[in-house]
Amino acid sequence: MRNLYPYLICCLIVFSTFLQCVTAQDLSGTWQGRMQFMKFDIRIVFHLYKDSTGNWHGTTESPDQSSKKFDIDQLEVLGDSISFEIFDMNASFQGRYNSDSSAIMGKLSQRGFKLPLKLLKGDADDLLYNRPQRPRPPFPYTCEEVRIIQRVSGDTLAGTFTKPNGPGKFPAIILISGSGAQDRDESVFGHKPFLLLADFLTRRGYAVLRCDDRGTGASTGNFSTATTADFALDAEAQVAFLRHRKDIQRNRIGLLGHSEGGIIAPMVAAKDAKIAFVILLAAPAIDMFDLLLAQDSLVSKSEGMKRKDMTELIETNTHLFNILKETKDTAGLQQKIVDYLVSTNASDAEIEVAIQQLCTPWMEWYVGFDPAKNIARVKCPVLALNGEKDVQVPAMINIPVIESILVSSGNRNHEVSILPGLNHLFQPCKKCSVAEYKLIDQTMDPSVLEKIGVWMDRNVRRP
Repeated sequence: MRNLYPYLICCLIVFSTFLQCVTAQDLSGTWQGRMQFMKFDIRIVFHLYKDSTGNWHGTTESPDQSSKKFDIDQLEVLGDSISFEIFDMNASFQGRYNSDSSAIMGKLSQRGFKLPLKLLKGDADDLLYNRPQRPRPPFPYTCEEVRIIQRVSGDTLAGTFTKPNGPGKFPAIILISGSGAQDRDESVFGHKPFLLLADFLTRRGYAVLRCDDRGTGASTGNFSTATTADFALDAEAQVAFLRHRKDIQRNRIGLLGHSEGGIIAPMVAAKDAKIAFVILLAAPAIDMFDLLLAQDSLVSKSEGMKRKDMTELIETNTHLFNILKETKDTAGLQQKIVDYLVSTNASDAEIEVAIQQLCTPWMEWYVGFDPAKNIARVKCPVLALNGEKDVQVPAMINIPVIESILVSSGNRNHEVSILPGLNHLFQPCKKCSVAEYKLIDQTMDPSVLEKIGVWMDRNVRRP
């Protein structure tokens, strides 16, 4: 789920950056660093290379936020000093290569923020994070890179298909990620929960398909103009792809959705009676307007926000979400947002961030959506799990609703559970804030994996 703090500008910023150095140190390759911004830890990756004439080029990305890469624009190198400007992002960097630490030490500046940045050479997440659950090759199963055409939009979805070794047809599951531009592993802060799930389930005897979001990673398309309904079409294309494979049991294809993916999975299953099963991980069930406000309250409280500031945040966002629901044209929406925030004495920077976050096709669709009607139309077996300490999709106001809907709609094969001590990523947590995700080495509690596996063994018959 997105963390929407338009008024307080509590958002993750994707920086487009560039660097080069002409010293005895060879800077060709990948460099990584971590920045602290508004209590969030953000990883920045630089890919540097020389062309045939000896000129330096590169790209940069922020994998914890998006798989999108940005090209390098401008640089200046004097000895071991490095500086650059990125005009499109209104950002700049100044740094110096330190031969003793084999690191580039500097500061990245953007829109008044100056953030220290230390870069280490290497492309392994282990440089910056300890993630002991990360599956490592060689794998005892088949891995296949696939390309799937989404025929409505014409986009190509790139993904990884895994299946057990040996002949035969296998039941299959499609993994559907949460909000934001997610890669096929649903990577965040060095965690790769979908890679972990795919490895676990494939070893257990199931085929698994996971894809980069449209416009993300190796997938084509425009992520910024897409809505949740568009992502549901992408999931439908993945279902169709599996049904045409000779190594898949066509009547045993199911969906697993995490967070926003837990909205998408019921959307697909509600339309397609042939979907064999649905697994909902931290899935919203209440109206999105109410969910976003509940999320604001719990996330800000977990981060230690003062009561007065929390009250102002909820009041401001309630006004902004109402404006969003009631205004249909984008131009009018922007003006109403500006007028309201000016009346609250918001700064120009706060107003700019509010417009960037609210005035998108995704947000305009999302804030008025109620997932209950699709959940009610799901007739196949359903497993719904939520962490007790989830501050993004609160368990106590979503799991009871899911159970009530399934009972009322006559779904006779469902299981719902609130898992003690786990957060939105199903990690065991202490503070249980969003900022803590990166501090927890464990990607997903093993008991959650086992619970999913046992449920699938019971409800998805193998050949």
